[in-house]
Amino acid sequence: MTFGTILRDARERKGYDLASAARRLRIRPDILRAIEEGDFASMPPRGYTRNMVNAYARLVGLNPTELTRMYLDEAYAYQVGRARNQAQPATGFNMGGSSRTRASRQRDHGAEQEREREPRQNAFGRTLYDDRHDYGTRAGGSSRLYSEDRTHPSRHGALPSTQYTNFYAGPKATGAVQSKLPFIVAGAGVLVLLLVVLLLVFSCGNKESESDVPNVPITGLTDTTQQGGGDEGGEPQPAPVATPPSKATFSYQVADGSTAYIEVYEGDGGATVAEDISGPAERSFDVSSTLKFVTTNPEAVTISVDGAEVEPTDERGSGVYSYTVDFAAILAQWNEEHAGDDGGADPAAS
Repeated sequence: MTFGTILRDARERKGYDLASAARRLRIRPDILRAIEEGDFASMPPRGYTRNMVNAYARLVGLNPTELTRMYLDEAYAYQVGRARNQAQPATGFNMGGSSRTRASRQRDHGAEQEREREPRQNAFGRTLYDDRHDYGTRAGGSSRLYSEDRTHPSRHGALPSTQYTNFYAGPKATGAVQSKLPFIVAGAGVLVLLLVVLLLVFSCGNKESESDVPNVPITGLTDTTQQGGGDEGGEPQPAPVATPPSKATFSYQVADGSTAYIEVYEGDGGATVAEDISGPAERSFDVSSTLKFVTTNPEAVTISVDGAEVEPTDERGSGVYSYTVDFAAILAQWNEEHAGDDGGADPAAS
């Protein structure tokens, strides 16, 4: 039996139809149908499908590790079979034809050499001579090639000793950047020196301005550094007023060497994050309304709200863990804790 058949039989024993299982797993029904039928061409990429098979096995009460292993084995066999079907057979070599072609090339090369020994004629019937041959020096008017002792090598090269990068590019640059290097270094040194002088000037100017300010006592003001004030009948300074929070900060961290499938929903919109995340990874969100966090591997993820660590829960027992951040509830709790303060916020206004 295939892993898809096992999952389908377990789902039917549980009494779930395909639509209800899709709602519980948050997976489209067509993808669940492809998983049950073993249609690998219609399945998502391997990482997503592996997590889906894991969650599906938890929902119907099967061993998720065993079902995931069966899925990976069948997916590998499917890919190997498709690669073999797409492979093209290699073509052989015609050794006999190659031998005949080599022999014919040798005959043509010999005939071409014989033709090169004879002087050629132009369109007007005049004989054209090659300066590399000496015609008419032997009987029968045959020619012979000049020997090496009759030629003299040139003492100078025909082309200047210019290096070329390739056959299509021009000559290599003769170190234009190297010739400007001393000027570049001198300019950088002058710039650094100018920055040092400017820093010294500004620092000295700030010290002089501070020293020029006279330390004159001002009458009519009390010393705020003392609790009871400077006068005998002075009143203590009021304590700072606490202000209600304007947002909550949610963050998650994936441990190093671990992988977890994570989904994050902000407000009433769609998923902001929906992917496999490999550690180490960390991300934070500012929550002013609501935020829902979903994962299938809570052991690899650490979540916190305003720096305090919290734990996701599996309310349905389907292997999918979630945690919801409600900023309105956080603000209401803050107002309840600061009900006796003057800075407490009005819950109705928030």
